Amino acid sequence: MGLLGSLVVCAVCAFFVGGIPFGFVIARAKGIDIRRVGSGNIGATNVSRALGKKYALLVFFLDFLKGALSVLAAAYLCGSPDLTLFPVSDKPSVLTLVNEVLKKSPQSVNQFSETALLCGTVAGAFAVLGHCFSPYLKFHGGKGIATSAGVTLMLIPLPFLVSIAIWVLILFLFRYVSLASICAAFSLPIAFALMYRLHTHRYFWILAYCLLITVVVIAKHIPNIKRLVFKKEPKIGRKKEAEKQDEQNIPA
Repeated sequence: MGLLGSLVVCAVCAFFVGGIPFGFVIARAKGIDIRRVGSGNIGATNVSRALGKKYALLVFFLDFLKGALSVLAAAYLCGSPDLTLFPVSDKPSVLTLVNEVLKKSPQSVNQFSETALLCGTVAGAFAVLGHCFSPYLKFHGGKGIATSAGVTLMLIPLPFLVSIAIWVLILFLFRYVSLASICAAFSLPIAFALMYRLHTHRYFWILAYCLLITVVVIAKHIPNIKRLVFKKEPKIGRKKEAEKQDEQNIPA
């Protein structure tokens, strides 16, 4: 099979894998149509409203996993049987990654052959698109945060960590999950461009992926952006605070 055929197979398979609506399936198993609860989204945040944190974490993990595995499977099958995502050594470990970070020479991209990297990047992008436009739910889906996190960690772990740090910071400061997700997505292509020397076409493939993720995530958050503008977006933990306030207002 030629390169074009490999890319098509990777894209189609990743789209259908990424489209598996774990949030919808798990909520359905509990007798709930997640599309009729809260924001109607099938992602982990809305699942937490309907089923609690335990099931939300499960959904996040499964959505994350389908993104990560799509990249790994495509890269492995398309030309990198000795694939390791972190810096090369006889015994790849966290220590080798730390060593490369300290030397300020990100090496994860260089681990892939040209074909493997391209196929992995395409598969990752289509896994995210599949999640956002699930073929199993008439092309409605989630917002792509967990799935894109899995893909990004496999492709570019250092920019991923920067985006995660920004997500945590924004969430801590403003307590809006949507705003944190938008800022994290926006920071991804910037972090990648600053951390990697864009001197070969293989880097531009991943930059294109980063830009795609930014556009898709922001587009899927347009309703949230409108609510943020009109100050109607719910903050994380607001419900619990309201319940505590109600309890304090109850006369003894």
